[in-house]
Amino acid sequence: PDVPNLVLTPGSGPDKVAIQSIENLDLDITIDGGGLTADDTLLVTTAGTETATFDATGEQSGTLGLLSASTTVDIHGIQQFEFDGQADGDTLVMRGAATANSFSLTPGDDTDAGHLDMDGLLAVDFRRLSDNGLVLILGGGGDDMLQMQGTQSHDRFRNSDPQLGGVDGQI
Repeated sequence: PDVPNLVLTPGSGPDKVAIQSIENLDLDITIDGGGLTADDTLLVTTAGTETATFDATGEQSGTLGLLSASTTVDIHGIQQFEFDGQADGDTLVMRGAATANSFSLTPGDDTDAGHLDMDGLLAVDFRRLSDNGLVLILGGGGDDMLQMQGTQSHDRFRNSDPQLGGVDGQI
Protein backbone atom coordinates (compact mmCIF):
# COMPACT_ATOMS: atom_id res chain seq x y z
CA PRO A 1 0.00 0.00 0.00
CA ASP A 2 1.03 3.58 -0.64
CA VAL A 3 2.12 5.54 2.42
CA PRO A 4 1.14 9.20 2.29
CA ASN A 5 3.91 11.77 2.62
CA LEU A 6 3.83 15.23 4.14
CA VAL A 7 6.65 17.75 3.76
CA LEU A 8 6.75 20.78 6.09
CA THR A 9 9.13 23.62 5.28
CA PRO A 10 8.83 26.48 7.77
CA GLY A 11 9.81 29.96 6.66
CA SER A 12 12.98 31.87 7.42
CA GLY A 13 13.69 32.96 10.96
CA PRO A 14 12.90 31.09 14.18
CA ASP A 15 9.97 28.69 13.81
CA LYS A 16 8.26 26.13 16.04
CA VAL A 17 6.69 23.18 14.25
CA ALA A 18 4.33 21.07 16.36
CA ILE A 19 3.09 17.63 15.41
CA GLN A 20 0.44 16.73 17.96
CA SER A 21 -1.68 13.75 18.95
CA ILE A 22 -0.20 11.26 16.56
CA GLU A 23 -2.17 8.01 16.72
CA ASN A 24 -2.55 5.52 13.86
CA LEU A 25 -1.44 8.25 11.49
CA ASP A 26 0.36 5.99 8.97
CA LEU A 27 2.20 8.92 7.44
CA ASP A 28 5.80 9.75 6.49
CA ILE A 29 6.61 13.32 7.51
CA THR A 30 9.63 15.38 6.48
CA ILE A 31 10.50 18.54 8.39
CA ASP A 32 13.02 20.84 6.72
CA GLY A 33 13.86 23.80 8.92
CA GLY A 34 16.17 25.26 6.31
CA GLY A 35 19.36 27.06 7.19
CA LEU A 36 21.88 26.73 9.94
CA THR A 37 21.27 30.16 11.46
CA ALA A 38 17.58 29.89 12.31
CA ASP A 39 16.37 28.81 15.75
CA ASP A 40 13.84 26.19 14.66
CA THR A 41 12.14 23.83 17.12
CA LEU A 42 10.24 20.62 16.42
CA LEU A 43 7.77 19.42 19.07
CA VAL A 44 6.29 15.94 18.67
CA THR A 45 3.41 15.06 21.00
CA THR A 46 2.00 11.54 21.05
CA ALA A 47 -1.40 10.20 21.98
CA GLY A 48 -1.62 6.90 23.83
CA THR A 49 1.31 4.68 24.75
CA GLU A 50 4.02 4.99 22.12
CA THR A 51 7.47 3.59 21.42
CA ALA A 52 9.50 6.34 19.78
CA THR A 53 12.89 5.48 18.28
CA PHE A 54 15.25 8.35 17.54
CA ASP A 55 18.35 8.14 15.36
CA ALA A 56 20.38 11.37 15.41
CA THR A 57 22.18 11.65 12.07
CA GLY A 58 23.66 15.16 12.20
CA GLU A 59 23.85 18.33 14.28
CA GLN A 60 20.42 19.35 12.98
CA SER A 61 19.03 16.12 11.62
CA GLY A 62 17.66 12.75 12.61
CA THR A 63 14.85 10.26 12.15
CA LEU A 64 12.04 9.59 14.60
CA GLY A 65 10.06 6.38 14.22
CA LEU A 66 6.70 6.10 16.00
CA LEU A 67 5.78 2.44 16.22
CA SER A 68 2.06 2.44 17.05
CA ALA A 69 1.39 5.49 14.86
CA SER A 70 3.14 3.81 11.89
CA THR A 71 4.82 7.14 11.28
CA THR A 72 8.35 8.22 10.43
CA VAL A 73 9.49 11.82 10.90
CA ASP A 74 12.62 12.81 8.95
CA ILE A 75 14.16 15.87 10.59
CA HIS A 76 16.44 18.33 8.76
CA GLY A 77 17.63 21.83 9.68
CA ILE A 78 16.12 21.74 13.18
CA GLN A 79 18.11 23.13 16.10
CA GLN A 80 15.92 21.88 18.96
CA PHE A 81 13.87 18.67 19.11
CA GLU A 82 11.30 18.13 21.87
CA PHE A 83 9.30 14.96 22.59
CA ASP A 84 6.17 15.07 24.79
CA GLY A 85 4.74 11.68 25.73
CA GLN A 86 1.55 13.07 27.34
CA ALA A 87 2.21 10.89 30.46
CA ASP A 88 0.95 7.71 28.77
CA GLY A 89 3.86 5.39 29.64
CA ASP A 90 5.85 6.05 26.48
CA THR A 91 9.26 4.58 25.68
CA LEU A 92 11.89 6.81 24.09
CA VAL A 93 14.75 4.94 22.42
CA MET A 94 17.93 6.63 21.19
CA ARG A 95 19.99 4.41 18.91
CA GLY A 96 23.70 4.79 18.33
CA ALA A 97 25.68 4.34 15.15
CA ALA A 98 27.69 1.25 14.22
CA THR A 99 30.78 2.90 15.73
CA ALA A 100 31.45 3.88 19.35
CA ASN A 101 29.15 6.61 20.67
CA SER A 102 29.16 8.93 23.65
CA PHE A 103 25.69 9.49 25.15
CA SER A 104 24.82 12.11 27.75
CA LEU A 105 21.64 12.09 29.85
CA THR A 106 20.66 15.07 32.00
CA PRO A 107 17.57 14.75 34.21
CA GLY A 108 14.89 17.41 33.86
CA ASP A 109 12.83 19.17 36.50
CA ASP A 110 10.36 16.27 36.61
CA THR A 111 11.17 12.57 37.07
CA ASP A 112 10.00 11.78 33.53
CA ALA A 113 11.84 14.57 31.76
CA GLY A 114 15.37 15.24 30.60
CA HIS A 115 17.86 15.97 27.86
CA LEU A 116 19.46 13.16 25.83
CA ASP A 117 22.43 13.76 23.54
CA MET A 118 24.70 11.58 21.42
CA ASP A 119 28.07 12.70 20.05
CA GLY A 120 26.99 16.35 19.85
CA LEU A 121 24.37 15.53 17.22
CA LEU A 122 20.73 16.67 17.37
CA ALA A 123 19.62 16.09 20.95
CA VAL A 124 16.13 15.39 22.27
CA ASP A 125 14.47 17.15 25.19
CA PHE A 126 11.80 14.81 26.53
CA ARG A 127 9.00 15.27 29.03
CA ARG A 128 5.87 13.59 30.37
CA LEU A 129 6.82 9.98 29.63
CA SER A 130 5.09 9.08 32.97
CA ASP A 131 6.37 7.08 35.93
CA ASN A 132 5.99 3.95 33.77
CA GLY A 133 7.84 5.53 30.86
CA LEU A 134 11.31 4.43 29.79
CA VAL A 135 14.37 5.97 28.20
CA LEU A 136 16.45 3.33 26.41
CA ILE A 137 19.89 3.95 24.99
CA LEU A 138 21.03 1.40 22.43
CA GLY A 139 24.61 1.63 21.28
CA GLY A 140 25.01 0.35 17.76
CA GLY A 141 28.54 -0.98 18.14
CA GLY A 142 31.97 -0.17 19.44
CA ASP A 143 32.69 0.86 23.03
CA ASP A 144 29.78 3.15 23.87
CA MET A 145 29.76 5.47 26.86
CA LEU A 146 26.91 6.98 28.88
CA GLN A 147 27.46 10.03 31.05
CA MET A 148 24.77 10.68 33.65
CA GLN A 149 24.72 14.39 34.43
CA GLY A 150 23.59 15.11 37.99
CA THR A 151 21.44 17.97 39.19
CA GLN A 152 21.20 19.75 42.55
CA SER A 153 18.49 17.26 43.60
CA HIS A 154 18.64 13.51 44.23
CA ASP A 155 18.70 11.89 40.80
CA ARG A 156 17.60 8.26 40.47
CA PHE A 157 18.43 5.88 37.66
CA ARG A 158 17.80 2.27 36.78
CA ASN A 159 20.04 0.09 34.68
CA SER A 160 18.08 -2.89 33.39
CA ASP A 161 20.94 -4.43 31.40
CA PRO A 162 21.76 -7.80 33.00
CA GLN A 163 25.27 -7.67 31.49
CA LEU A 164 25.94 -4.61 33.64
CA GLY A 165 24.48 -6.13 36.76
CA GLY A 166 21.01 -4.57 36.57
CA VAL A 167 22.07 -1.83 38.98
CA ASP A 168 19.66 0.76 40.39
CA GLY A 169 21.16 3.80 41.98
CA GLN A 170 21.08 7.38 42.96
CA ILE A 171 23.51 10.16 42.11
